[in-house]
Formats: sequence, C-alpha cells, structure tokens
Amino acid sequence: MSSIPRPDRSPADAPPPAPSPPAKPKPEEPDRAFYAEARARRTRLIFHFRTGQQLAGFVCAFGRYSVTVDSSHGRVIVYKHGVDMVEIDRASAPRSAPPGPKPAPDAPGPLRPPVGNAR
Repeated sequence: MSSIPRPDRSPADAPPPAPSPPAKPKPEEPDRAFYAEARARRTRLIFHFRTGQQLAGFVCAFGRYSVTVDSSHGRVIVYKHGVDMVEIDRASAPRSAPPGPKPAPDAPGPLRPPVGNAR
C-alpha cells in the first residue's frame, strides 16, 4: 500500500522518518598497508602458493582480490585466494648498519695492507 497524503494533514504534521541504522564501518584490508609499503619501497616479496610453488617479484599494483607482480616471468597477476603466505625476500632487502656510535668525520679509516711491492 502506498502512502497517500491525507487532505486533513499537512506535510509538516507528518511524523518524522524513522532513524536509519548507523552505517557499518568498512572492513579494513590488513594487507593493504603491507602491499602499499612494499610497492613504494620496491621491496622484493616471495609469494608462497597453496600448491607449494613460490614466486618472487616486486608489487606493481594491488586490489581487493589480486596483486600484480613484476617477476622473472614478466608481469603476473596473483590472485590472493591462492596465496598461503607472503614474505619479504631478505636476500634482496636493504641491510641497515648495526646500531652504535658513528665514527667521527675526521677519524682514520680501517687499516689496509700496503698495495704493490713493499721494499
């Protein structure tokens, strides 16, 4: 049945509409920040698939269901539902210097053996 305005009631006298339920927050994608940082830093990742295969490469783009990877096989689309684990390739990750005091700018460098014939 449709709501037909009654002549004895003006629209101002109409009851207020029922409050709408609060909007549900959009579920966050926990991998979004991981892939965004890997793409920005050009970090090489290793994708471990459910089949036991692995693929190493760099993230070009990513979405809700897939990741586009530059690998040795060219540009590959990886569907997330087939991935068991993603890890950073530690062999290609930049290594930072160990924490500790920095040498003074005028300090001598490490001692090296003489080059050539020493007489």
